[in-house]
Amino acid sequence: MVAGGGPDRGALMANRFTPRNPRWVDTEVATAQNFANRIEDGLEALDLGLDATEARVDALQAQLALLSDGRIPYGPTSARPSPAKGQLYFDEDLGKPLIGNGSSWIEFGTGEPPSGPGSSTAPQNFTAVVQPNNAILCSWSPVPGASHYKLYEVRSPNGVSGADNITTTSTVRTPSTMGYYEYWVTAFVDGVESAQSNHGICSLPYGSDPQNPGTGTPAGSPAELLAFGAGGGEWNLGVGYPSGHVDITPQQLMNGWSQAPYFYITEDGAWVHFQVPMNGGRTSSNTKYPRTELREYRNGSKASWNGSSGTHLMSYRARMMHIENDKPEAVIGQIHDGDDDTLQIRWENGNLRASINGSKHPTSLGNFPIGAEFAVEIKLVSGTLTIKVNGSTKITTNPGYGSGQYFKIGMYAQQNNRDQNNPANGYASCDIRDLVVQHS
Repeated sequence: MVAGGGPDRGALMANRFTPRNPRWVDTEVATAQNFANRIEDGLEALDLGLDATEARVDALQAQLALLSDGRIPYGPTSARPSPAKGQLYFDEDLGKPLIGNGSSWIEFGTGEPPSGPGSSTAPQNFTAVVQPNNAILCSWSPVPGASHYKLYEVRSPNGVSGADNITTTSTVRTPSTMGYYEYWVTAFVDGVESAQSNHGICSLPYGSDPQNPGTGTPAGSPAELLAFGAGGGEWNLGVGYPSGHVDITPQQLMNGWSQAPYFYITEDGAWVHFQVPMNGGRTSSNTKYPRTELREYRNGSKASWNGSSGTHLMSYRARMMHIENDKPEAVIGQIHDGDDDTLQIRWENGNLRASINGSKHPTSLGNFPIGAEFAVEIKLVSGTLTIKVNGSTKITTNPGYGSGQYFKIGMYAQQNNRDQNNPANGYASCDIRDLVVQHS
């Protein structure tokens, strides 16, 4: 204090500049350092996150490049291959890339199970067959994990009806009105409805022609007309539905399987019509183009014979009926082995050609525009291949065919609506009759 009782200004100034307790300083420094460390850690984490994001973007761009180049398999849900570990597949029904983990498919990038409409596998091998009592038997193969199925029924032109909560893989419908009917089925797995099965088309009354329903005119079956099980050979039919590729077994064909517009007898009763849509499912990830095509069987199993020994013959009459304008090419008749085609009878914008062992320079067999009929004979005798068209020998050669050969015939389009500028509802079709297969 100074005289008069006032504060000692000098003491106050001295106290103002007296250093604080060193322990307080250490604490504040440590706090500041800790805060700085946390900021640094946060920045490092941010850098790592940015690096991870950039890596993820790079990976997605790489996958997109592979997909664009056709090096990643793609297609509908029903065509997914086995989910081998690391196997990639772009599911067109889901619009998502998937990756296999060895036992199941997961979404690429999230690791979660696939989700969304159509995420479960569509039912396969759906058939709708009219019975002698005019009931319609619908049946299909089971879907693993499905709790129930939903059947859709179209009575042209009255719209869609059907049945819910079907817990079996078959059901009988008993329509009272004669005419045209169309059916398909979906599966429910974990509450999610699958993509559609292939569609089954039939007509009442029993034995009527699907092209003229209600007439009662016997139409027979494609298997009868092509003499399956007799001179016309034994076959499995692959159908490239928009929902995916489906195989129709030899037994189903022998039981009269027929389905417009894919495989049926023409209105005049003289031909079997083969048709495939441009957005049809493919047989494998290695195949770009869809098909509705017969594959040779023998004694209930896939045919496999040696092309260098014995006699092997397939002959038939055919006519190209429709093809889209962009890349108007199709295959109507093949010899195949375990790896690839060894002979293709190709229709290319009206010119019939034979391509042997994948030759890029096929041999011309004649000109046959849309609707023009032609007869083909393919014959192997002790390794020598002879091809005749309308009775005239066009090719005689020894192609060096070995074991594992088999015949194929039908509509194998060489275009689609992905690579070509063809409409989504476009299709390719041909008619075939007088099929003969012989082996000795």
